[in-house]
Amino acid sequence: DDETLSDVDKINQCFNLFSVDLQTNDLATKGSIVANLFTYINATPYGNFEDGDASDTENEPIQNIADYDFEQDAAAIYASFMSDYHIDLNNEIDRMHWDTFKALFDNLGEKTP
Repeated sequence: DDETLSDVDKINQCFNLFSVDLQTNDLATKGSIVANLFTYINATPYGNFEDGDASDTENEPIQNIADYDFEQDAAAIYASFMSDYHIDLNNEIDRMHWDTFKALFDNLGEKTP
């Protein structure tokens, strides 16, 4: 979201942050990898459905993980995991897989913040 960075700088920074062993100077390749990464991160466990696109929306999460700002909502997310699952997210840094976090996040109880 940093408006002081150009799109090229953002792609390069994201690529460098998330790629460990892959080395390339090709901006198109980096851009494709970063785009695929964000698609994966923002996917819901039941697929990405727009209103009316899914034939069976019974299993679709009510709220999409992409609708949250993880910095702004950090305290509410932390409290929700503690309340519903008794999981201290601070203890799960570098331990809990993203898919596990998404599945738990998308199925938090209605009484959580």
